[in-house]
Parts: sequence; structure tokens; C-alpha cells
Amino acid sequence: MTFVAQQRGDQLERVARRCRGRPSRVSCKRMTRSTCVLHKLGIHRVAQASSVNVLRGVYSARPQFDYFPIDARHPTLPDEPYGLSKLIAEMQADTIVRRYPRMRVASLRLHLSIPTRAQAYRKDYEKVKEDSSAEAFLRAVTVENDEWKGHETFFIAAPQVAADEDWLELKQKYFPDVTVREGWVKGGGRGFFDCSKAERFFGWVHRDYA
Repeated sequence: MTFVAQQRGDQLERVARRCRGRPSRVSCKRMTRSTCVLHKLGIHRVAQASSVNVLRGVYSARPQFDYFPIDARHPTLPDEPYGLSKLIAEMQADTIVRRYPRMRVASLRLHLSIPTRAQAYRKDYEKVKEDSSAEAFLRAVTVENDEWKGHETFFIAAPQVAADEDWLELKQKYFPDVTVREGWVKGGGRGFFDCSKAERFFGWVHRDYA
């Protein structure tokens, strides 16, 4: 699902018709056509839904993390179809901004998106509130940032786990050999993901609306 900063319904259909038949007969032709439409309409900001599954997580044969908290610099090496599909979408975004340098693309790596914290309790230790994830999409395409060019990836998750246990206790129980980045705990970090990049680029901070 792609969110754009502007909507021009009638023009979208007309431009889409003009784009058909051009050199886009590859597996990513749908994305290519969408980008053609956006470019022709002068829409230069896009936010697309990626996933934390670009990492080796819930669907993988075995979870594998290099360090905590996980940030956008963490290696992305999925070993299953869903994670691969999200990584391909991010690679497409890299290609798109090379072709159309004026475009600004945000790939939002969402965790489990839920209405309330209670729904993740004891099932998934990490999550993101639905309203807060929607706000991330909106801010990614509306906030002005002259220093942001091209394609960037962002993890979107709540700052603390959806469980009674301290996150370090969970880390020691399930991932005892994974290192914790220096300064994270002393700085008040309470979860497995570092989403500060989203705050730096477009001012997003997770909110528990309910």
C-alpha cells in the first residue's frame, strides 16, 4: 500500500493509460507504472509499507539478530517469501529514486500493527499502535526536510515491549548471545528497536492513544 501526499483522481487514470505499453514488462511492472503516474503528476513524496520481516524474524527458520536495539543499519537477510517481498520493494525504491532524483521515498518497516497494547500482550513482545503507524505514513509525506533526499528506511515500533517483563530479561532469555549497543540502556532504551531515525527525519514518536 502506497500513501502519497496528494490525490488527483481523474488525472491518475488518464496518466495510467498513457503509461501502459511502455518498457515495464518485468516482475515489478505494477510499481513501475505507479511511479510513472506519480512522476508525471508531480507527486514526489511516497511512503510505502515495508516490514520488520526484512530481518530474520517471525517467519524465518531461526530468528537472527546482530545486535540490539535494531536500527536501519542492521543487515537485512530474509530467508522466507514475505520478508523477501518487502526487501524487493525497498530495492525498487532505491531504483526509483535513481531514475527520478526528485522523488523522496520512505519505506516504513512496521511491526505488528494493533489497536491496543492488550492485543499484543503475551503474544508478540513488540508492536506498534495502528493510529501511531498511520501517523508515521502521514508525517513521512508531509513534513518538510530539505536534507532528506532519495530513499530511506525506518523502523516503526513502540518504544517498550508489550509484556510485564523487562526487555533485558526477555533478551537474556531468548537472545543471550546478542550484544546490546553501548549507551542504549543508560540512555533509557526499553525495547528491541531504535526508531529514533523516524523522529530525526520527520518527527515521528510512537503514541499510545488508548
